[in-house]
Amino acid sequence: MNTKKTNDWIFKLLFMFSLISYNTTFAQTEFFHSKILYSEKQLDKFYSSMSMDSTQIYFNANDYKLYAFNKKTDSINWSYYIANKTNETPKLYKNSIIVTHHFDEYNHKSIQINSKTGDPIQTLKINEIYNEPFFKNDIMYCNSISPEIGGAVLAYDLKKNDIVWKQFVAHGVMRQVYFKKDEIMANAEENNWFKIGYDGVLKDTICKNKASIFVENIKCVENFEILTADYKIISEPFLSKNLGKYDNLVFKSNEKVTALLGNENLLILGANKKVVHTANLNKLLLALDFGKNDYKTILKIENSTVWFFYENLLISFDYKNPENRQVYDLAKWNAHQILLEPDDSIAWLISKNDGQLYGLNLIYLKKEQDAQKNINKK
Repeated sequence: MNTKKTNDWIFKLLFMFSLISYNTTFAQTEFFHSKILYSEKQLDKFYSSMSMDSTQIYFNANDYKLYAFNKKTDSINWSYYIANKTNETPKLYKNSIIVTHHFDEYNHKSIQINSKTGDPIQTLKINEIYNEPFFKNDIMYCNSISPEIGGAVLAYDLKKNDIVWKQFVAHGVMRQVYFKKDEIMANAEENNWFKIGYDGVLKDTICKNKASIFVENIKCVENFEILTADYKIISEPFLSKNLGKYDNLVFKSNEKVTALLGNENLLILGANKKVVHTANLNKLLLALDFGKNDYKTILKIENSTVWFFYENLLISFDYKNPENRQVYDLAKWNAHQILLEPDDSIAWLISKNDGQLYGLNLIYLKKEQDAQKNINKK
């Protein structure tokens, strides 16, 4: 028997088997694809967002519709034409979802929709809701545009469908509000932050740090970039020293730590601003090149692990044991937004390539990428 021919035949067989295994795994990896038909004009200006609960994923697509997809069957439970598309995620409250409906050129309002049926509940008296709101009983505390005064932090009674109180903040409406136990910290443009009660009354009126800003009735402010998990002030010098450059700063907190993502570094802070860990992302990822993506986010913090998306890579990083990490290459999907299931097994993403919603099984994705590495080695 010719040993060389036998070895070549075995190699080819193994190679073909790995290709079959690779293609089968890929089909299992990308288990969901929305397949919405878009016109070229609809994809010209790309805005899209999503949120989810335990059974459905809500997708504000580029065709100006809101879709509710069943996670188990992949079917569309309902859709609603809101004549709007935005990067601001749909807001969930009890068995309802709040999104912005565009009525005409000068009139767009937030509307509340039954999340189970897709039936409209009511049209609110505010425009788009920015960032994540806080709900207490039937009161929603949020940043939004009030038609009477513009950008505002406000309290909205969903049961009575009316504004309880509002405080003008101008362009501060774009910054995430901090909802503390007894007070709210809201932004009034640039790095000027002020305290206001859940009753809408300004907390600090006799202050050391007086300001002359566009929001005239707010005189007492604190100047900082962000607050940590235990509400400690983080300033620009602190970030420059510990994080380096941080254009489009991304951060997230749980009960104990705050994770911050800069241009090239990851910073983990514990209580009293203690630096728990810093990581240079280029060294952490061994200078892997998966292309550029201006979207980055911190998805969740669990025990000692932080999940984040950076330069087309979905990364699970154990900051207490830095060698323990998982890296998933998502470059082919060119993500616009990402959500992660609570058990970390599935990633949902909106692709910039085609505007579609995808569901990825991370277990099979890991197998697929390992199989591809083996093929490349051969």
